[in-house]
Amino acid sequence: MAIEKKPHILIIDDEEIIRDLVVDILEESRYEVSDFSSGEEALKYFRLNSEEIDLVLLDIIMPEMGGSEVFAKLREIDPDVKVILLSGYSRNVEIETLLTWKNTEFFQKPISVKGLLDMVKEQLYS
Repeated sequence: MAIEKKPHILIIDDEEIIRDLVVDILEESRYEVSDFSSGEEALKYFRLNSEEIDLVLLDIIMPEMGGSEVFAKLREIDPDVKVILLSGYSRNVEIETLLTWKNTEFFQKPISVKGLLDMVKEQLYS
């Protein structure tokens, strides 16, 4: 009997509390999860493992390398990567611009378990 591969989700968020919450939610739902607090670390990982990553959850507001820059570099590595943008702020011009890319959605914090899981499933299986 073949073992089915669990979808692998990459989380990039500088807020440890949010990252831990999302990791717990996704792991309990049987997803494989890798998480990073900085865009630079996450991009190094993504460069080496992009074939294995099914979805990226990306915080827009981060110190050092912001979410828009990380997003652009993810797209350079894999133009078809599926991304859910996370932000505590409402949709703005920056987010609307990123949403013009295919396979990109927006999820506003605070995190709701059902809302997050529904969007993750929608992105993974669309």
